[in-house]
Amino acid sequence: MKVLPFLFFTMVFLCTVLIWKGVQAFERERFYRIEPEKFVVLFPRYAPNVPKVPPHPIVKDFKLRDGTIFVEEEKPCFVIYLDGRYYTCSLNGKLLGLASRSDLMRLPFLQDVDIIDLELSVSDKKILYNIKDIIRSPILAGISLGKRYVILLKGIVVYFRRWGDLKKYFNVIEDSFDVMVPKRVYFLSPNGVIVELRGDEDGQI
Repeated sequence: MKVLPFLFFTMVFLCTVLIWKGVQAFERERFYRIEPEKFVVLFPRYAPNVPKVPPHPIVKDFKLRDGTIFVEEEKPCFVIYLDGRYYTCSLNGKLLGLASRSDLMRLPFLQDVDIIDLELSVSDKKILYNIKDIIRSPILAGISLGKRYVILLKGIVVYFRRWGDLKKYFNVIEDSFDVMVPKRVYFLSPNGVIVELRGDEDGQI
């Protein structure tokens, strides 16, 4: 008869331990998942799709004691073509992962960029930071960082000399968008005048 109370308390103890372990596992799964054989922390949504190495540091000999890892997720703002594939890129110049079809349709393209270790170069990052307000424009379809032109909806291309000109007079481009001819090439002058580039003559908007 003395065995029954012992078995009862043993079962209660084991059930308590299992429930506590389950709660801990659930809390960990909410924020991260670890593959010990690869020593890599897999983060949600975009990071697992990045080729070669993830955008977050590789973790070795990782131990967690009564703590939680929080990773600030960066939002995709651009699409970049690299090595035969399309990737999303954040405003901070980091490649986030493979671009989906919806990404290709809704995000502007970045062209003529310098990529080092799955990030844009320091100079390219500075350009993005300086024109961050332009990026949200609904008429913007692409930006060439190396050749200094923007691609608008309707296939319109606008060249400029300095990034400061684009930032200062982009509102002029937006105001003139409705009267621009699709698939035509224009030039934004340093004083904010938009000129259409033609083979025979120039036309001013």
